[in-house]
Amino acid sequence: MDDRIVAEMEAQFRRLLAEPDGRQDTGHAPRSEPHAPLPVIFELFPLAKKVSVPKQIRFKGPGALPNELAKISCQRLGRQRLLNALNDIHGTRYTLDPKESHLSWQLAICISKGWDLGTAYSHMRPRWQAKDFGGPLIEDLDFGDIDVYNIAARAARAIGRRDQSVFTDPFGVLCYIPPRRVWDLYSNRVIDYGVVELWEDTSGLVWRISHSWVDASELRTVMTPINNFQWPVPIPADVDLEQVRIELLNAGAQYAWLDVLCLRQSGLEEHEELRKKEWRVDVPSIGFVYSPPHRSRRPVEYGPVACYFNGLGRPFVLEEGTLSSQRHWLNRAWTLQEHKHDMITLGLTPASPTRAHARHSAVVRQFYERLDMLPSHPPPNIFAVLRSMQPRAAAKPTDKVFGLAYFLVTPRYPHGVPAYLENEDPEAAWLRLLGAMEQRYRLDLVFLFPRAGDGKVAWAPSWKQVMYCDLSALAAAPATDYRHTHFLHERVSNFMERLPDFVADFIPDLIKDPEEGLLSQPVLQLVSERHVKKILDATGQLFTRGYAVTSCIVRGLGGLPAVGAPRRGYVQIAGNTVEVRVAHRELIPDGEYALVGRDGVTSEVWVVAKLVQQDRRRFSGSTLWIRKVSVLLMTTDSRLKLGSLDPGELMSLRFT
Repeated sequence: MDDRIVAEMEAQFRRLLAEPDGRQDTGHAPRSEPHAPLPVIFELFPLAKKVSVPKQIRFKGPGALPNELAKISCQRLGRQRLLNALNDIHGTRYTLDPKESHLSWQLAICISKGWDLGTAYSHMRPRWQAKDFGGPLIEDLDFGDIDVYNIAARAARAIGRRDQSVFTDPFGVLCYIPPRRVWDLYSNRVIDYGVVELWEDTSGLVWRISHSWVDASELRTVMTPINNFQWPVPIPADVDLEQVRIELLNAGAQYAWLDVLCLRQSGLEEHEELRKKEWRVDVPSIGFVYSPPHRSRRPVEYGPVACYFNGLGRPFVLEEGTLSSQRHWLNRAWTLQEHKHDMITLGLTPASPTRAHARHSAVVRQFYERLDMLPSHPPPNIFAVLRSMQPRAAAKPTDKVFGLAYFLVTPRYPHGVPAYLENEDPEAAWLRLLGAMEQRYRLDLVFLFPRAGDGKVAWAPSWKQVMYCDLSALAAAPATDYRHTHFLHERVSNFMERLPDFVADFIPDLIKDPEEGLLSQPVLQLVSERHVKKILDATGQLFTRGYAVTSCIVRGLGGLPAVGAPRRGYVQIAGNTVEVRVAHRELIPDGEYALVGRDGVTSEVWVVAKLVQQDRRRFSGSTLWIRKVSVLLMTTDSRLKLGSLDPGELMSLRFT
């Protein structure tokens, strides 16, 4: 940085950098005049000499501490000069008199921890804004006794949930936990999210940064005080983090979530196990950072999503071949969940393409068309988001599975998203995601996908089928409203009434009286919607309830007609024949099957399945074990005929 700029900064902040000015740190100082001074105005400049993005060249304003000042040791300053510095930054006149003993105590903690000014500023700034210096710093919180602080309790619960998930829950991650860390752009330090939430209303303050990762040959790693040198930060070789910081400050951001700074990265062998533990929770919950679930118990309100399409800090350009690169933002697995229709584009230059340029450039037109086609949240059906994921690239195959979690899981279940296991087989990860996703998306797989799964379960396609089958037609299908069918889980009270029967199917050794189907009292205490769901998910079976015909004969769908000709067949039910058709090219050999209607007896869409077992239980009535073969469609006349025949019944279904 230019010596002149450094000299100007030192002049602006001379009280901090100079030797003591005669004021002694006696434990208190007299209050100054009632009129508070204005905060110091700082100027920030990037390290790079040539910067093509105008908003990255300079930031001027109060509160944003230059790096040269942020790295000054609090121990060097002492308590009085540390207070002077923070007063100058905020434009306040707090003193060390006994009436403000909490403030003196907080400053002493900053010094004793060996923090630099930037770290102290990041922890004290929310308190300064709230004008509240009581209570402990976030590192000193005793979560067992935190209830005395109303605001602190929220942060403690959030941090406690996350840490508990990291170390104790092998199955899933709560959807509604806030991020572990955020980047304080004013102090240029990464801090625990709880530091901010503890004392400040975070609504709209934390921006979410989305970016594509450049090729490894174009990356460099830097050790930086921004994250307290906890891990090497990978960034494009032609960009420095100060450019990104300046652009975000110019855009109006105060805090930001940026993966390279807030998500522990690899590179330090001694912290590798900790990184893996954190990633189990932090990676699958990234999608909810970019768009928190509105149905969560405690929704978190964030600021905008801001995007670097060509790489972190790089200019937004579109050239021939840009969109075909596997490294482009549109082609990466993780960025699918980061898309928002109102997100802000960063890296803008005078040459950056706008929608108006689409009329004159095929590349620009293709970019905005693909951007507009990205699935919304929630997607109309599961195939819309699966189709969008198919062509995308990922560093690890499992990443594509977890990149779907944000779209498909429901925040209402206690365990939420499956935990991230980076070396897990994609098929195993997909099976776990099937167990966590919303019921309506599972039903889309059952009723819309025309093939039986060739993996562990037949009711859902395997991950290989998901990635390589043509899903274009299914992705365009309208959303199905299952709310008025019997397939969605009923109220928990009704759900619990049937627990003895289907828990007995999996853990018969826990039954106290097999004839009555009762569970021992300790088991009843453990059994809840969550635990039963884990038992069911472990088997890979799908439990639901719907209208089924246990026996019928399907004919005429075992071959393929000439190209373009409609495929029609017949179903014999209860001595009557009805016409059916199919909109796919999967073969259904002539034979005896069970049928399950999506919308009851007059349903258009039916699953064709092989009957595995039928059982009648005292509490839950008929239970049908079935294995999916394919799907078919009833014609209008056939639906009316079935409605008058009513050949089936409502029963519990077990798809294997």
